[in-house]
Order: sequence, then C-alpha cells, then structure tokens
Amino acid sequence: MDPAQFQANLRNLRDFLQVYNRLTEHCFSRCVSNMNYRYLTREEELCLDGCSGKLINANHRIIQKFAEVGPYAKMQQEQQRAAEQAAADAAAQVAQAGAAGATDIPAGVSDVPQAVPGVDLQLPA
Repeated sequence: MDPAQFQANLRNLRDFLQVYNRLTEHCFSRCVSNMNYRYLTREEELCLDGCSGKLINANHRIIQKFAEVGPYAKMQQEQQRAAEQAAADAAAQVAQAGAAGATDIPAGVSDVPQAVPGVDLQLPA
C-alpha cells in the first residue's frame, strides 16, 4: 500500500472514530441517568436504541446526499479553477505584451494626454 493510500485510510478511520465517539457520548449523556446499577434499565435501552438509530439514519442521509452532490461540486470547483487559471494566463499575456510594447514607443512620444482643441483644461478660479 502506498503512503498516500495509507494516509487516506488512516484519515477515514479517524473520521469514523470521531463520529462514533460523538454519537456514543451524546446518546449516553441523554439516555443514561442512573449509574447505581451494573446493567441498563429497560427505559435506558429503549432511549439508546432510539437515539443511536436516529443519529445513524441522519448520518446515512448526509452521506447519501454528499455522494449525490459531491461529483457536481467537484466539477464546479474544477471549472472555477480552470477559469481562474485562464484569467491568470490572460493577465500574464497582457502584462508581457505591455512590457514588450513599452519598449516599442518611439523617442519623444509620451503617454501624457495632449490638449484637445476647444476644451478648456484650466480650473475656474
């Protein structure tokens, strides 16, 4: 197994254990109220079954929706990255063209706008 696959598997295991631990802590604190007995009471068992069942079903629904939406979201991200890269490439080409064009300006010509006949550039006093 290559290191990247091993890291992905380890990350998946860690995520699963975190979800399992949160589920266990939530349902335990919600359902178990009496620590005087070795075994769970019937009410505690029913509460734990309902609590864990609801959380597991909710988790399954989230995973299912993610599986449905995930490929579309990934495709949108790839399209956005491609558009950003194209914009960056275009900006780089414009910058290169501007740099190349700046050296082609004949001597004595400046970028300062000249006075336009019939237009008063003086500010009123």
